[in-house]
Amino acid sequence: MNASSALSAAAFATAVLFTGAASAAQPTGRLNDTGASMCLDAAGGSTCSNHQDALVGRDVTHPDPTDGRLGFSFQKLDAQGGKLPATAADWACVHDRVTGLMWEMKTADGSVHDATQQFTNLGDGSATDSSALVAQANAEGLCSRHDWRLPTRNELISIVDYSTVYPGPTVDADWFPNSTAYSVWASNEQVGNTARSWYVNFMDGYSATLDKGYAFGQVRLVSGTAPAPSPRFQVLDGGAEVLDTLTGLTWQRCSVGQTWSGKTCTGQAAAMDWSTALQTGTDTAKSSGKAWRVPNVKELASISSDDRVQPSVDTATFPRTLSELFWTATPYTASGPFGAYAWTVYEYDGSATSQLTTEGSRLRLVRNK
Repeated sequence: MNASSALSAAAFATAVLFTGAASAAQPTGRLNDTGASMCLDAAGGSTCSNHQDALVGRDVTHPDPTDGRLGFSFQKLDAQGGKLPATAADWACVHDRVTGLMWEMKTADGSVHDATQQFTNLGDGSATDSSALVAQANAEGLCSRHDWRLPTRNELISIVDYSTVYPGPTVDADWFPNSTAYSVWASNEQVGNTARSWYVNFMDGYSATLDKGYAFGQVRLVSGTAPAPSPRFQVLDGGAEVLDTLTGLTWQRCSVGQTWSGKTCTGQAAAMDWSTALQTGTDTAKSSGKAWRVPNVKELASISSDDRVQPSVDTATFPRTLSELFWTATPYTASGPFGAYAWTVYEYDGSATSQLTTEGSRLRLVRNK
């Protein structure tokens, strides 16, 4: 779960002081918390230690539940984009005051916005394709917006509530009612295979790709365009660290086990179980005097690029990154027959998936400042 980013007070004010129909959605680049409230220990119990996801982030710093649970902050909007009180029984859109994005509200009225509607993602304009919903929402000026589109993979992940127990749906039902626990289309194509698109599974938050002709995908539209700072990453500490100017997070450029040589990462990235990864974050923070920790799943996913694969990160920024699973501090809410699981990001393509906590994965550390 991420704490406040290093964005300016002015950018924060722009995101929070949303003024309904008169203003466009103003994406901030900041990351939502994961919502995770559960902890795990090495034996699969519930002990909280070593800066696990539940101990860090907006659920700790901004726990007010009146606008969303555990650090989320939402604003209900009417069909014209005007602000509504949190107690409103009917609303057309939801403004996310952390990310600045505006989201389509799914209905249960049989309309094109009905949650049970299913779509392909071919972009051919047919009535059963996601492109038809995009066109209709823009034609009707839903919530006084005409820039509705399919969200990116990470934008969809931004509203996932990872505290929700499988099989979901993994969103805050008080703000996103009528949601269903199915595959929701993203705008991104699979790199190297234009016949497939990304989706996020709202049963648990898993992300992967599907054939665009799959006729049972669902769609939740988004409004607003994320900022694109250039350069996005600023080198710090002689090159060993980078500041992500989009999210405000600072990352180690090398995976744990590697060393920054002044030009690149040398040595071998270490594989370790989840408990060791969490302890490594704590030990590194103590030895360095900097608040290093294991990133949550949304933070780690944020540095994966939709146009890169094998690995999914920019190797000029993160040299010699292996195309393997990397640990996050976010526990998986369901335990299988073989034990407890935690979330990882597969750096081959940036997909979010779960892994047994006893298995070996790689690690990259992050800090808030």
